[in-house]
Amino acid sequence: MKIKHKILVIFAVLALIIGAYQGHRIFLRIRLLQEGEQLLRQIMEAEIEAGIPGYMPGVDSHNIQRLVLHNSGLTLERIQGIWHITAPETLTHHRLDQNVIQMAALTLATIWYDRGLEVEPADLSVFGLDEPSAMIEISDYRGNHAVIIAGDLSPSLTSIYMQTLGDPMVYLVPLQSGNSMHLDLNAIRDKTLFSSFEMLDIQYFMLETANHTIEIIPKPDDMYGVTVFTIHAMLQPYAIPRGVDSERFMEVTDTLLNLMIDDYIDYSPLSYAPYGLENPARLYLETHRGRLNLLIGDEVERNVYYVKTPDHPEVFTVYGLRDLLTIRPFELADHFAIILNIDGIEGFRVEGAGRVIDVNIFGAGNDAIFMVNGTQAEDQSFRDFYRTVIGLMMDAEFPPQINFQPSDSEENIFIEYTLMEPAGFKMSFELLPYNRDFYAMREGGRIQPDFLVARRQVQTLFDFFDSLGFYSF
Repeated sequence: MKIKHKILVIFAVLALIIGAYQGHRIFLRIRLLQEGEQLLRQIMEAEIEAGIPGYMPGVDSHNIQRLVLHNSGLTLERIQGIWHITAPETLTHHRLDQNVIQMAALTLATIWYDRGLEVEPADLSVFGLDEPSAMIEISDYRGNHAVIIAGDLSPSLTSIYMQTLGDPMVYLVPLQSGNSMHLDLNAIRDKTLFSSFEMLDIQYFMLETANHTIEIIPKPDDMYGVTVFTIHAMLQPYAIPRGVDSERFMEVTDTLLNLMIDDYIDYSPLSYAPYGLENPARLYLETHRGRLNLLIGDEVERNVYYVKTPDHPEVFTVYGLRDLLTIRPFELADHFAIILNIDGIEGFRVEGAGRVIDVNIFGAGNDAIFMVNGTQAEDQSFRDFYRTVIGLMMDAEFPPQINFQPSDSEENIFIEYTLMEPAGFKMSFELLPYNRDFYAMREGGRIQPDFLVARRQVQTLFDFFDSLGFYSF
């Protein structure tokens, strides 16, 4: 009984405490209603004296609907969770950085202040609030509305004086929060140039500069002249399509993914000449997810270029284009002269320098029979020799400024493959003596060669053949 009695006493005491607290809250509410502004002023003055931080009057941060940026003349509205410019109408087409706007809106809805400074100051000019440096209206879906103004910086330059219209208090707000008051079009525009994509998504890539044009597409199934070990083909600038070095091309796509607009320079230029955009370079990319089409002008500073798009007049700057603009086609091209799977050819012929090596292949895989100049070759030895033939690699681009005059010479090397699919399709190239160290590689019936191949590679091919004990015709 004693324990039960003690429990009852404890509950009674708790009830009295809770009742007294609730009664005090009711008393305060009644007093606020009775004394109104006078009591509110006393509370504010007490907070000033105590230096209590807090939040400025604002709106529901979870339901922000509208921002009116008086300084920049923009009206932003959140429609189905996405921020749009709704006024002026001429700017409604711009893509916006949703994160920048949302973070600014959350800050403005509940602005944290370090301390209140003065209630109903006689002279707002002391704080720069008589002629505010910025004004923003913010509304939420519940119908709450606030107009916030910003004045001067504090003497320490770390805070700014701010006020909510209709609230008598002047607040000292950290500069980081105050910066949200100065939103403009440049600050809220989406500065990404292209959405995320994979190299396999690329349907078309073109880079036009004063020096060359690089054109790349996914390799079609019927493009037999391009190595089977690549997924893209380079259509320009060479005589015939070349395979693309996938690893090097991936470095290019990584660069594209990281491109960002640095700054907006001129929304409606009278002339593009000052920006080097009258005869620009061009970068065009098309993927399953969209297109990127940039006209690129002069370099403003290291790795920063003036840029525009064909369908809009504005000029902006982009950082990170130098590596793209200076890349050479040879850096992206697959460097094998011709590389084909041994099971995909009927044979090949190497002719020149006093030799003829004529190869016919019957069957495929482990059952294949290799005939070299009419004599059957040992399987593994021939396969090793074949790897030497298809291993011929281009060492460099042919110097474009040199007017090469090819001639019929016994030293010319001619290599031709006959494919199984399509039946009878032939691929060939010529190696023409260029100097003591290199052959000039000519393909596709073109007069001028595209590449240089080291003589030592050809000599290695012939030396390997001789080591097999076959005789050339």
